[in-house]
Amino acid sequence: MSNPDDKFCSYCGTMIPYMDEYCPSCGKMLPVMPGMAPRHEKPLKKVWVAVLASLLITGLGQVYIGEWRKGIAFFVGTFSIGFVLSYYLDYGTIMTLGTVMALISAYDAYRTLTK
Repeated sequence: MSNPDDKFCSYCGTMIPYMDEYCPSCGKMLPVMPGMAPRHEKPLKKVWVAVLASLLITGLGQVYIGEWRKGIAFFVGTFSIGFVLSYYLDYGTIMTLGTVMALISAYDAYRTLTK
């Protein structure tokens, strides 16, 4: 006879304890059932690493979190704007622009990971 605290694995049909998240027979993760605590998965990427990377090299934080197109756009955009404006503005103004872009990139990386 089956125990009322058991359930069937939806993949292989093995009878397992109700609160188990993985089937010991096939090893697959089972869906959350009523009465079970929801799974809280730890984020794979660290926020501080993404922010620090964006502050060091504009767009690197986006590349770290997997949004490489956005990261390349931040880097190429900042570099291009700085290159073009270097003919018209002094070095201090260009550095200020680069710092502002790095801060925007770092904030974007922070917002993306804390959504």
